[in-house]
Parts: sequence; C-alpha cells; structure tokens
Amino acid sequence: MFLKNFTPHPVVIFTPDGKDKLAEIQSSGTARVEEEIIQSGVLDRFENTGLAAGVEVVEKRYKAVVGLPAPVDGVQYIISVIVAAALKGSRADCLVPDTGPDSAVRDKEGKIAGVKRLQKA
Repeated sequence: MFLKNFTPHPVVIFTPDGKDKLAEIQSSGTARVEEEIIQSGVLDRFENTGLAAGVEVVEKRYKAVVGLPAPVDGVQYIISVIVAAALKGSRADCLVPDTGPDSAVRDKEGKIAGVKRLQKA
C-alpha cells in the first residue's frame, strides 16, 4: 500500500506513544474544495474588543473537489478534513490525519507536530 499526501503540508506520523517519528509524507499535490463566497453582512463594532472597523461576514458554499486523482489500486490518499466532508464518504481510498486529543502530537509551543494515526475519510 502506498500513501500519497494531497494536503498542502507534510504529514508526520508518530509511533503510538508519540515519541518517535515513523514517517514524514511530503505533499504530492493539493486536493481542495471549490467554494462560492456570498456576502452576508458586516459587523460594525465589538464592545469587548474596542474594534470599530467593519468586519465582513460571509457564507461559504462548498462545491466540487479538485486536485484529487482518480482511485488507483494500492494507493491511499491523505486529504484534509474539509475535502473529506465534501466527498461525503464516497471514496474508500482517502484518509485524514487524526488531530484529535488522543492522536495529535504537539511540540513545546503546543502546535501540532504530527499524528499517531490516520482516520477514514
């Protein structure tokens, strides 16, 4: 089985205890979801922040997945959770990095350095 990463960044996989790096899978391309942005309004003021300038509020409508190759025997594709949501379980060959608290490995600053496991998309 081959893993191909179609997220825009390397995916690092650690051992189950989170201490050792098993693999760092570089991006082979980027699968993404086309989106339509619809203007929804403007927030003019936030009392608790002092921010007086308008902040645009939009609605996003997700459309087609682009950049993801057709299925190939023996290949599993790592994709983002937003791409997985758009696919709605239609592809058995896609996986997502499991960034939940039991799987995410964090660096000293608390940023995610990798994951211990992948999840079905």
